Formats: sequence, C-alpha cells, structure tokens
Amino acid sequence: MTARNGMCRRAASATRERAAEVVAHVAARLADPAEVAASCSGAEEQLWQPLSLSDGHPGVALLFAELAAHDPAFLRTAHGHLAAAARGALPDGGLFNGVTALAFAATASAAAHAGRPAYRTLLQQLDERTARYCALLSDNERERRAGGPAAGPTAWNVYDVITGLSGVGRYLLLRGDAAAAGRATRTLVSVCAPVQGDRGPVPGWWASHGPGSDADTYPEGHLNLGLAHGAPGILAFLALAWRQGCRVDGQRRVMGAIVDWLLERAGTDSAGPYWAYAVPPCNGVPPGNGVSTSDAVPSGDAVPSGDAVPGGASGTAGLPARTAWCYGSPGIARALWLAGHALEEPSWQQQGLAALLAALERPGADWGVHDASLCHGWAGLLQIVTRMAHSCPDAGLEPAVDHLAAQALNAFDTAAPFGFRQHLPSGGPVSRPGFLEGASGTALALHGYARAALPRTPWDAALLLN
Repeated sequence: MTARNGMCRRAASATRERAAEVVAHVAARLADPAEVAASCSGAEEQLWQPLSLSDGHPGVALLFAELAAHDPAFLRTAHGHLAAAARGALPDGGLFNGVTALAFAATASAAAHAGRPAYRTLLQQLDERTARYCALLSDNERERRAGGPAAGPTAWNVYDVITGLSGVGRYLLLRGDAAAAGRATRTLVSVCAPVQGDRGPVPGWWASHGPGSDADTYPEGHLNLGLAHGAPGILAFLALAWRQGCRVDGQRRVMGAIVDWLLERAGTDSAGPYWAYAVPPCNGVPPGNGVSTSDAVPSGDAVPSGDAVPGGASGTAGLPARTAWCYGSPGIARALWLAGHALEEPSWQQQGLAALLAALERPGADWGVHDASLCHGWAGLLQIVTRMAHSCPDAGLEPAVDHLAAQALNAFDTAAPFGFRQHLPSGGPVSRPGFLEGASGTALALHGYARAALPRTPWDAALLLN
C-alpha cells in the first residue's frame, strides 16, 4: 500500500466515523413521533404529511427500522412512528403516500425483527388494500385505452414511481404478491404502447402537462426522462420484475424499446452521455416498437432555469439535467444497468456505468445539488453510487462514494431541528424529517456508508435501485 493510498483510507475511515456520529444525532432528533409532528406543524412551510414516505411518519420509521436491524433497541421507536402514521385516516395511494407508504414502512420494520413474525395482521390488511388499488389503476387504464391510440396522454399517477404502478408494483414484488405484481407489469407494458398525439404517434407515457410549473414551455405536454416520473422508472420496475420471475408478454420487447429510446435521447459532452429533464411529444413511432425513435427537439433541450421541475430543478437548454436520483444521469444509469442485468445485455450495463462515470466527471458546480436529500441531493447520489459500486466492483467508484458522503456531511447543521435543511424552489431552507426529501433519508444513506455495507432492510427498494 502506498503512502497516498494509506492517507486516502485513513480519510475515508474518519469520514465513516463522522457519518456514524451524524446518524446518531439525527436519530435522537427524530426519536419522538409527537415532537417531530409538533415541530413540523409549527414550521412556516407546511410540508408535513403524517402518512407519507416523503414527509411523514412512515419515512421516519424506515430509518429506525434499518437502525433496529443492527440494534434491536430501535424497534420500539420504529413502531412508534408506524403507530402514529396509522392513527389517522388511511387513504389509498401510491408508494409514497397512504396505505402503500405505511405498508412499505411496516415491511421494512418487520425485516428488522431478525426472522421473528411481526406486523402479520397489519400487513395482510394493507397488502389487500394495495392489491385492490393496483387493480383499480390497472382496470381504469385498460378501459381508458380500450379505444386504442386515440386514448391520449397518460397521467403520472398511472405509471410513475412516486404515485403510480412502478412504485406500487415494486412494493408488490417485495411482498411476493405474484398476481398483483403481474397485473402491474402487464399494465405498464401496455402503457408503453404508442398513442396519438397532435402531430402523430407518441410513446404512451406522454403526459399532458410540463414536468413542473412551466406549462408554456410544453404546450403539447412532455415525455419525462427522470427516474421518479418518467420512462426510466418504468424500465427499472420491469427489470426488477423480470429478475424476480414476474414476466409477461411483450415485457422484454418493451424494455429493449425503452433502452433504445433513452439512448437515442442522450446528449454528449466532453465527459460523456447526459439527459435533459424531458422532451416534447414527437412524431414517428415505427410500427410495433412501442416507443418513438425521433423527437421534435434535440435531446439536449432541458427544462428552462427556475423552479420548473418539482424539487427545484433548474436545467439550462442544451445542458444536462441536474445530477440526481429523480432527474438526470445517475437515476437513468441505474435503470439501464438493471435492465441489462435482468436481460443479460452487457452493453446496456456498460452504457449505464458510462453515464454514471460521465456524470461524476463533470464539475460539481454544474450538478444542481443544493441539499443532502435522497430525491435531488447528495444522499441520493451516495446511494446510487454505492449500489453501482457493489454491482460493478471493478469500476473504481469507491473514491466517489467517499466524496459524496463527505458532501452530505458538509450539509449537516446542528442548529437544524433534524440535523439537515432542505432546499425549496422558492429559495428558502426548510427542515424536513422524512425519507425522500428529509433527514431520515439522508441518515439512511449515511448509515450504510458508516458501516460500509448495503442495507439490511429494503428501504432503497422505494427508489427502485435494487
């Protein structure tokens, strides 16, 4: 071992120790469900949603479930947040809200019980509700598409990771509900069939609105390129379903078509491939392909600067989208790698890795990262790169893992109610305790880094990373 390598290893060790300290601090701030809810209720920005993975008790429970998998003393705290979430009304919803959010958190908490039965009755009830919700979304979409290509745009809450079948289906896979997961898979395959746009056929995940508040930029709607709301999320789900043996007619073909569609929309700079936030609807869907092969604008056209995309994304025309889980190359890279792994297509895996390496090579000032959240911050990047480093052990990603962990730790603020502050499009910092956009998610990524290990509970399945 050279002196330089020794210094790097000592620095990484110190960073891991610091990460463990920060996780302990965040956990202490989040331990009391009533205090967390009260702190959020008194905030100027009312973002708290008790039954949400993003900003509620289920998301906080995910942190304590993972901690409990290493130290059973945290089981009581995880249960406290689950109980607080279950006290109110339990509406149906996607993976990040309502019944499915509570079910996902309960599943993670059950996994922390080291094989002992936990939450069986609750999960049976929630699983039945989630399966019925999946059937409702699927049946409604089938009826809507009964007229063929004239069906028009598809709502995000039919197919995306946050509210739609890509997220709900991931939960059903996790629970081993083959029938309901198969229904979600068939519906998502059908969603990719072309529909008729104003100027010709377009891919079926065409949304009638813009990716954010910029309706004027996308008067005919848009085709989303982000993992959270677009085709990469569908691809990631179909890949994970295939790996688990959930396979339906047309699934392989549609996966290949989405991969081709994404690769055709990649721009290229000196670092390598990149993607915009979205592209407008387009003409020219070859018969039988399921997705379009040409756009009305160059693939480099991104969402204009400003708060056009939820979460504060601020792309510039001709440049990559921000570097994040929700939008940009890292999330797409993981989806491509998962698809290649599922269908034994090494070139797709190589394309995914190349896209991630290119994103990491660009100057950090161009990444558009403003906080340490999972959705669009340092923690999400840390978890993606950690997963890719495990999947591609010869890719040399370990220094990037250390760097991203250090960046997340730089955002730690002892004066913040939960240890971290998050960035809003309006510009003001807020303190959010939850999973997707809050301190719990940041702490989860840092906890894995501190232990130099992958999660023991399936918390990052909610991000469709594994």
